[in-house]
Amino acid sequence: MTENIKGYRTLDQSDIQLINDIKSIEENLGCFIKSELSSDGDYDQVLISKACSELMSGFMLLNRAVAKPNNPYPQFKAKKK
Repeated sequence: MTENIKGYRTLDQSDIQLINDIKSIEENLGCFIKSELSSDGDYDQVLISKACSELMSGFMLLNRAVAKPNNPYPQFKAKKK
């Protein structure tokens, strides 16, 4: 039995693979940041923290672009250019 996530369309295997690929890239980037830009180095940790927050948002948006969930706020639908 296949269960769907409420508010999301049924994903095909290529969509699932693409989301998994995005998640792998996100995980690898997180490991890189942790190992190469950790607080041991002479790097601005405030900016690194902000960058990590922005990256989390960006990866979430990439996954949503693939998954195309239903819009629970239709009154705020993005206008087409």
